[in-house]
Amino acid sequence: MRTALLMLIAGIFLSLPWLKGMVGKAMPPIRRVEVEGCSRVEVEEVKRALLPFLHGRSLVEADLRRAARSLRSHPWVRDCEFWMLFPDRLRVRIEERRAVALLQWRGSSFLVDERGRTFTEARGGEDLPWIKGVAPWDQEEVGRILRLLAMVRHHPVFSEGIEGVEEYSGTYILRTKAGLLVRLGSEGLQGQLWALKRVWRILSLRGSTPAYILCEGPDRVVVGFKGRAPRASGRGSPGG
Repeated sequence: MRTALLMLIAGIFLSLPWLKGMVGKAMPPIRRVEVEGCSRVEVEEVKRALLPFLHGRSLVEADLRRAARSLRSHPWVRDCEFWMLFPDRLRVRIEERRAVALLQWRGSSFLVDERGRTFTEARGGEDLPWIKGVAPWDQEEVGRILRLLAMVRHHPVFSEGIEGVEEYSGTYILRTKAGLLVRLGSEGLQGQLWALKRVWRILSLRGSTPAYILCEGPDRVVVGFKGRAPRASGRGSPGG
């Protein structure tokens, strides 16, 4: 409590331009920059980005607002914060974006963060579910697909993992890593997933492996097998 009060008082005094300038000239220049939170961003890259705003300046003279804007312009940096460690150390904490999906659009792939924002092109080799049929700037629709992926994460049909999702004419087509195609309507997802779980339980008991499953509503599911005509179900179970 006492430390926080002293920091608040120091902040109020240093907000006065004449006092800030006087204190800044009396303090030594920043001699050490500590960087925390980096995984995808290189520490030296952070230090190079900060150099124009820190070089030869003391802690109170450094233009930390412009330094923060410079760091946030990096595609992998979501946010950052600075801690002044008097008399001559600056600690920088980086909050990185977390890539959760790959959005494929017109021959290119973009990384998508947990908020549905595409923030940089993918380099290849990322083990992430892909998203198709949505423009990179449609953050709202990308967000809906991410919520769908979160909903089905622990569903038994998708226990082996999801390879990707395609949005097509108001429906979602999901491909599992086992090669199963599942079509879900964009409305009433909870009811469809409940019916899908019942159908999957029956299929598992029979030892049947479908090629695709089409959810046409909470009480109708169509199951297709390789080399066979699809079987329609009533009340969420194959064959009625």
